[in-house]
Amino acid sequence: MGYTRPGVTLVMHNDKGKVKMLAWHEAKQKEVKASAYASFKGGKGKYKDYYVITLKNVPLHGAMTPPGSEVGNINAEKKINMKTKYTFSVDLIITGQAAKSRGTFYVDNLTVTSGSKKVVGYTFSKKPKYVAVWNRGKKMSAKKAKIVRM
Repeated sequence: MGYTRPGVTLVMHNDKGKVKMLAWHEAKQKEVKASAYASFKGGKGKYKDYYVITLKNVPLHGAMTPPGSEVGNINAEKKINMKTKYTFSVDLIITGQAAKSRGTFYVDNLTVTSGSKKVVGYTFSKKPKYVAVWNRGKKMSAKKAKIVRM
């Protein structure tokens, strides 16, 4: 068991009223085109009250942090053995950086693939079995997690 992180970190930010998306490639240690890994629409017209973000082909980092170690601790990471079978679960982490905000997140159609093989797929047509909400290091109530039909 262990944790891995994405090989590309995606950041959306508001630059003087214009929302932009940036991407940082962990292995290359440089900024890359975000459009290779994600797209978004929103802020106007039909989507004026929200943004629709689509992630695509976001690679995993090639190393895993063992249990008991802080996630992302590069000194504790071990290379992933690609010949070993793993059970895969997905966590979605959304962070805000030095900005006050208020709103609602909707998540749907989460699929993880390896080549053309679907590893994990979840459409959120049922209430998730587990939801954890953390804010500034404190676990908060996740009772508001619910299915929303659109």
